[in-house]
Amino acid sequence: MKKILVVLLALAVLGGLAFAQDAKPVLTFGQYSDIETDLTADSFAGSIYNETYLNFKASDMLFSATVVAGADYFAAARNYKLSYTLLDGMVTLAGGKLREGPARLASYIEGNGFSTRLANVNTGLMVTVKPIADATLAVFIPANANDGATVPVALTASDNFQKANVGVQYNLAGLANFVAGYRMENKELWVGADVKALEGITAKAGFKMVTGTSSTSNYIYLTGGMSPAENIGVGLDADVGLATATTYGARVHVTYAMAPLTFGLKASYDNGDAWNGKNGVWIYPYAMMDFAAGDLKVGLTYDTGSSTWSVPIEMELSY
Repeated sequence: MKKILVVLLALAVLGGLAFAQDAKPVLTFGQYSDIETDLTADSFAGSIYNETYLNFKASDMLFSATVVAGADYFAAARNYKLSYTLLDGMVTLAGGKLREGPARLASYIEGNGFSTRLANVNTGLMVTVKPIADATLAVFIPANANDGATVPVALTASDNFQKANVGVQYNLAGLANFVAGYRMENKELWVGADVKALEGITAKAGFKMVTGTSSTSNYIYLTGGMSPAENIGVGLDADVGLATATTYGARVHVTYAMAPLTFGLKASYDNGDAWNGKNGVWIYPYAMMDFAAGDLKVGLTYDTGSSTWSVPIEMELSY
């Protein structure tokens, strides 16, 4: 597998050099930092999260890397890839430690994916094919087992393909974007749709199942949002577990924007579902101020399941 990966990446580099004669290479940087503190009845704790991005593009060749760390801003590279696009964009080869893949829908409120990425920060090769303009097929073949370990274990040739992950995506113009995927690596299946036919409304629905696991990994979900009036936003996340013990949960998010301030309220109720995990009512009113390169958010949370409160303060910076 490693030999195959090396050969393909070498071809990508040579192809990029051959076809980039007249193109000007472009090198870009970016950074995102999230600084959080949380005041509770017993403690005052804080954390720092940072991502630094590097992208180099020359014609159809691309190299990118993301460094992720806490207080040490350049601790380690989380993911990196070298990719090459050919046949007028119909085929893309990508190799490296990848964190990507089509066919993954995110929740409207929190932005988190309800399914696992095809290449979930693992080393390997991804082939993406667009046979027609609105369809995408992607296959990720891992090179290592236990990629998060200090010393990853190389897979045998047969294991490579037995742990391959596949995702498909089809956009039906004006109606919906349909997705489906299966990860042989963890026996995870999902299907979903991003509905576009409802004017002024974002709506997504899906189903996820991981063979041999509990209801918190097997569920149907609904997420969406709309703006019923100027400066007002409303969002909803909801899920129902699919097991003998019925679990469910719902979260709403209401915002009112009055630049540069935004006032919001998040509230949820669940009985131990897949997403919320609060086992009761959870509320979070907050105020957020936007500035040139980020925002500052101050709020108050209360969890009825544990009868605890906290005052979260969060600052985000990005460029």
